[in-house]
Amino acid sequence: MIFGRKNGGFTLVELLVAMAISSIVLGIIYATYQAQLKSQVTQQQVVEMQQNARAAIYAMEREIRLAAYDPTESGVPQITSAQIGSITFTMDIHNGLDDDSDSAVDEFDERGRPNVDGDVNDNLEQITYRLSNDADNDGIADGLNCNLQRRYWDGAAMQSADISQNIDALNFVYLNQNGVDLIDYGLTPPSVPAGQLANIRSVQITTVARAGETARYALPNNETDDKNYTNQQGAVILPAQNDRFRRIVLSSEILCRNL
Repeated sequence: MIFGRKNGGFTLVELLVAMAISSIVLGIIYATYQAQLKSQVTQQQVVEMQQNARAAIYAMEREIRLAAYDPTESGVPQITSAQIGSITFTMDIHNGLDDDSDSAVDEFDERGRPNVDGDVNDNLEQITYRLSNDADNDGIADGLNCNLQRRYWDGAAMQSADISQNIDALNFVYLNQNGVDLIDYGLTPPSVPAGQLANIRSVQITTVARAGETARYALPNNETDDKNYTNQQGAVILPAQNDRFRRIVLSSEILCRNL
C-alpha cells in the first residue's frame, strides 16, 4: 500500500501566530533601543551642561584671582567695574616686551621675577566677563543664543571671545572683609558704587548653564523647568523659565588676594 506524503507547509493560523510573536519581539527590541537612546541623550545633556558651567567658573576663577595684581605697587591695577552681571578688572602681569627674542611676550625675567612695567596697557591686562546676549547687563540672557563672553585688551584694542556656550544666567556678588554684600541694588544695573570698589575682598560667582538650544534637548514626559535658580545669598538670579530645557547651576567664591 502506498501512503500519500503529508504536506510540510504552514497553515494560515501558524503564520499569523508567528507574525504576532515576531511583532512582539521586535516591539520589545525597539522599546529597549529607544530607552537606551534616551538615556544616552540625557547623559550627553548632563555632561554638556556640567562642562559649560565648569568651563565658565574655571576661566573666571583663574583670572579674577589676579585682579589688581600689582607687583610694582603702582596703584594702577584694580577692579574697575563690579556689576551684578559683569566684572571688569585690570592687572599688571607683564611689560608687553619680548626681551629674549623668542617671538613671545615674556611674563618673567631671567631671574624668574614677574616682568612688569607698572601699567595695565599690555596684552591681557584688562579683562571683562559678561554674557554675550544681555543688553541691560542684569545677568540674565536675553535669548537662547547666549554665551559667557570674555573681553580682553590685546595691547591695541578690546577683543571678544565666547568661552562657554548656552549660559542662561551669570551672577556676581561682591563681599567686603566682613562678608557684607557691597552691591547697591537701587542702581541700574545693580553694581558696587565706585567708592566701594577698593573694599571688595571676595567675589561669589554663580552660573546657570542650559543643555542646547533645540527641542531635542527637552525634558522627558512633557516636564517643564519651573525651578527658580539662586546664588549663594539665596537671591533668585534666574526665575522659572517654564520651558522644557535642562539646566544646572554652579557657584564658587573667589578670594581676591591682591586687593
